[in-house]
Amino acid sequence: MSYEYSEEEIETHFTIHAERLGCSCLKLILKGKRGFPDRTMICRGGFTFFIELKKPGGKLSRQQEERLDSLTEQGSECYVCDNFEDAARTLNAAREGHRGSREGGLCLWGTGRLRRKAR
Repeated sequence: MSYEYSEEEIETHFTIHAERLGCSCLKLILKGKRGFPDRTMICRGGFTFFIELKKPGGKLSRQQEERLDSLTEQGSECYVCDNFEDAARTLNAAREGHRGSREGGLCLWGTGRLRRKAR
Protein backbone atom coordinates (compact mmCIF):
# COMPACT_ATOMS: atom_id res chain seq x y z
CA MET A 1 0.00 0.00 0.00
CA SER A 2 1.50 3.35 -1.01
CA TYR A 3 1.20 6.59 0.92
CA GLU A 4 -0.91 9.29 -0.75
CA TYR A 5 0.40 12.79 -0.11
CA SER A 6 -2.01 15.55 0.87
CA GLU A 7 -2.27 18.74 -1.15
CA GLU A 8 -0.49 20.61 1.65
CA GLU A 9 2.41 18.12 1.65
CA ILE A 10 2.78 18.36 -2.14
CA GLU A 11 2.79 22.16 -1.93
CA THR A 12 5.39 22.15 0.86
CA HIS A 13 7.75 19.81 -1.05
CA PHE A 14 7.25 21.79 -4.26
CA THR A 15 8.03 25.11 -2.53
CA ILE A 16 11.26 23.72 -1.05
CA HIS A 17 12.27 22.30 -4.44
CA ALA A 18 11.56 25.60 -6.24
CA GLU A 19 13.50 27.67 -3.73
CA ARG A 20 16.49 25.30 -3.92
CA LEU A 21 16.50 25.90 -7.69
CA GLY A 22 16.53 29.68 -7.18
CA CYS A 23 12.93 30.37 -8.22
CA SER A 24 10.56 32.61 -6.33
CA CYS A 25 7.55 30.59 -5.23
CA LEU A 26 4.98 33.09 -4.00
CA LYS A 27 1.78 32.31 -2.11
CA LEU A 28 -0.59 35.18 -2.86
CA ILE A 29 -3.65 35.64 -0.70
CA LEU A 30 -6.10 37.97 -2.42
CA LYS A 31 -9.06 39.16 -0.37
CA GLY A 32 -12.31 38.56 -2.19
CA LYS A 33 -10.59 36.71 -5.05
CA ARG A 34 -11.42 33.06 -4.58
CA GLY A 35 -9.81 30.43 -6.78
CA PHE A 36 -6.43 32.09 -7.32
CA PRO A 37 -3.73 29.46 -8.06
CA ASP A 38 -1.72 28.13 -5.12
CA ARG A 39 1.62 29.49 -6.28
CA THR A 40 2.93 32.27 -8.50
CA MET A 41 6.29 31.20 -9.90
CA ILE A 42 9.00 33.62 -11.02
CA CYS A 43 11.97 31.97 -12.67
CA ARG A 44 15.25 33.34 -13.98
CA GLY A 45 14.83 35.49 -17.03
CA GLY A 46 11.55 36.75 -15.61
CA PHE A 47 9.38 33.88 -16.82
CA THR A 48 6.30 33.84 -14.60
CA PHE A 49 3.58 31.22 -14.42
CA PHE A 50 0.88 30.01 -12.07
CA ILE A 51 0.53 26.54 -10.61
CA GLU A 52 -2.39 24.94 -8.81
CA LEU A 53 -1.44 21.89 -6.79
CA LYS A 54 -3.96 19.18 -5.97
CA LYS A 55 -3.79 15.90 -4.15
CA PRO A 56 -3.83 12.86 -6.46
CA GLY A 57 -7.22 12.79 -8.15
CA GLY A 58 -8.16 16.16 -6.62
CA LYS A 59 -10.69 18.29 -8.48
CA LEU A 60 -10.72 22.01 -9.21
CA SER A 61 -13.53 24.13 -7.81
CA ARG A 62 -15.67 26.19 -10.18
CA GLN A 63 -13.93 29.35 -8.91
CA GLN A 64 -10.52 27.82 -9.61
CA GLU A 65 -11.53 26.88 -13.15
CA GLU A 66 -12.86 30.38 -13.79
CA ARG A 67 -9.71 32.01 -12.40
CA LEU A 68 -7.45 29.76 -14.49
CA ASP A 69 -9.53 30.56 -17.58
CA SER A 70 -9.23 34.29 -16.87
CA LEU A 71 -5.47 34.17 -16.34
CA THR A 72 -5.00 32.05 -19.48
CA GLU A 73 -7.13 34.44 -21.55
CA GLN A 74 -4.82 37.25 -20.38
CA GLY A 75 -1.82 35.37 -21.76
CA SER A 76 -0.55 33.68 -18.60
CA GLU A 77 0.60 30.09 -18.46
CA CYS A 78 -1.21 28.08 -15.81
CA TYR A 79 -0.55 24.54 -14.69
CA VAL A 80 -2.51 22.11 -12.56
CA CYS A 81 -0.58 19.18 -11.10
CA ASP A 82 -1.83 16.47 -8.78
CA ASN A 83 1.52 15.13 -7.62
CA PHE A 84 4.98 16.42 -6.75
CA GLU A 85 6.72 14.72 -9.68
CA ASP A 86 4.59 16.48 -12.33
CA ALA A 87 4.95 19.80 -10.49
CA ALA A 88 8.74 19.41 -10.36
CA ARG A 89 8.86 18.50 -14.09
CA THR A 90 6.75 21.59 -14.86
CA LEU A 91 9.16 23.79 -12.95
CA ASN A 92 12.23 22.19 -14.53
CA ALA A 93 10.79 22.65 -18.03
CA ALA A 94 9.99 26.29 -17.30
CA ARG A 95 13.53 26.91 -16.03
CA GLU A 96 14.91 25.39 -19.24
CA GLY A 97 12.72 27.64 -21.38
CA HIS A 98 10.21 25.00 -22.51
CA ARG A 99 7.21 27.23 -22.06
CA GLY A 100 3.88 25.64 -22.80
CA SER A 101 5.48 22.23 -23.05
CA ARG A 102 3.36 19.16 -22.47
CA GLU A 103 6.33 16.81 -22.33
CA GLY A 104 6.57 14.27 -19.55
CA GLY A 105 2.98 14.48 -18.39
CA LEU A 106 2.97 18.22 -17.69
CA CYS A 107 -0.46 19.53 -16.86
CA LEU A 108 -1.10 22.67 -18.90
CA TRP A 109 -4.41 24.43 -18.32
CA GLY A 110 -6.07 25.77 -21.43
CA THR A 111 -9.43 26.61 -22.94
CA GLY A 112 -11.28 25.60 -19.80
CA ARG A 113 -10.06 21.99 -19.77
CA LEU A 114 -7.14 20.26 -18.18
CA ARG A 115 -5.17 18.60 -20.93
CA ARG A 116 -2.83 15.87 -19.86
CA LYS A 117 -0.51 13.97 -22.16
CA ALA A 118 -1.02 10.23 -22.05
CA ARG A 119 1.81 8.49 -20.23
